[in-house]
Amino acid sequence: MPELVFRPITRGDFPLLGRWLQQPHVARWWADDPSPGALEADYGGCIEGTEPADVFIAHYRHVPLGLIQRLRFADYPQYIQELQPVLAVPSHAISIDYFVGSPDMLGKGLGRAMISSFMQMTW
Repeated sequence: MPELVFRPITRGDFPLLGRWLQQPHVARWWADDPSPGALEADYGGCIEGTEPADVFIAHYRHVPLGLIQRLRFADYPQYIQELQPVLAVPSHAISIDYFVGSPDMLGKGLGRAMISSFMQMTW
């Protein structure tokens, strides 16, 4: 397993996160506004603990690799309602979202390793 560490996001990560969100391979899937105000609106509650999602910056060999977040569906009933017509959501289900931020980290199996390691840490 690669040397991966997950650190809770801080406001000090916003400049890096903003740059990552502007990368074409990230922007294709994450349509988040990279401006400081938007990042505060999107992630400030997670940092303060008023939003129940957990957001981390993943590091590979001490280098920031990407973002990964998890949430319990039970904490977001609106998501359960959206999914109910398609599938049943168990009460203990979680969702994860992630991206590898830097283009030079792509194609090395680090995304797969990030998910695997993160899921081991989660469960």
